[in-house]
Amino acid sequence: MSLRGLLGALANDPQGAKLLSEGGDAFVSRSLRPYAIAALLDNQAARPGVVVA
Repeated sequence: MSLRGLLGALANDPQGAKLLSEGGDAFVSRSLRPYAIAALLDNQAARPGVVVA
């Protein structure tokens, strides 16, 4: 089962949409952090992204 369809849920939330469009700080639980990073990168698919852990 692919979770890619759920990545758009961040854009449907008012605070998530603001984060996607303007950037900024986000306090995300450790279990949701990979999901949030994937959603941010997926939203900017035309631009390259680098994740350093």
